[in-house]
Amino acid sequence: MDLLSRRPDHDDGSDKNEGVVVLPKSLFVKVIEMTGLDQIIVVIQQQQATVLNKWMNKYNLRQDKAGRYHKGIALIIPEDEKFLQDLVKLNHDSPTAAHPGIDKTYKMLLKQYWWPGCKEFV
Repeated sequence: MDLLSRRPDHDDGSDKNEGVVVLPKSLFVKVIEMTGLDQIIVVIQQQQATVLNKWMNKYNLRQDKAGRYHKGIALIIPEDEKFLQDLVKLNHDSPTAAHPGIDKTYKMLLKQYWWPGCKEFV
C-alpha cells in the first residue's frame, strides 16, 4: 500500500480474484515434460554417447543431471542426415513456421536444438 496516495479506508483490491480460475489446470503445459521429439533425441544421444563425449570440450557442451547433452539451452543432436533434414523441414515447412527463410529457420532451431555445422546445414 502506498501510504502517500492511498486512503486507508478504501479497498485495496487485494482479494478481487480470490477463488477465480481463468483456465483449468489440465490446460496448462508442463514445461518440464519432454516432447516426443526430444525423447527420440535423448535415445539417439545415448546411442552415440562416445561421439558426444568427444564433442564436449571441442564445442563447449554440457551434460545435465539426467545425462542429456546441451549447448547453452539447445539439446544436442548427433549427426544423422535424414533426422536433421526432417527437423529443418519441421521448423521451415510447418504451417506455424510459414517458410521463414534460412536465417530465421536457423534461429528457431537454435532455441531448442544444435549440432556441429547446424547453420551451414540449414
